[in-house]
Amino acid sequence: MGAALAVVLAVALAVASAVGFGGCRSTPPRIAETRAAAPVDPSDVEGFTAAMTALLDREVAGAASARGLARASAFRWDTCARLVREAYAAAVERHG
Repeated sequence: MGAALAVVLAVALAVASAVGFGGCRSTPPRIAETRAAAPVDPSDVEGFTAAMTALLDREVAGAASARGLARASAFRWDTCARLVREAYAAAVERHG
């Protein structure tokens, strides 16, 4: 949830991004489907460099930002806050 929240914040601010996803299995498809951010294996230096270089093009970055804003509009802060609160409460209940 934490990584996804950071991506939602970035796209809500119209920040075109290259996102390293490492071991996270659920976030990359969600990112990739919107094409608002480029999911990149953080150990792939060439891939990360290519993704960041592509974002230097104003048209590419602008299009990614527009897609990000459209995707972010589907999220509501009250829903996000509720889900984060529930996750913390469940963790506290499970682990004391």
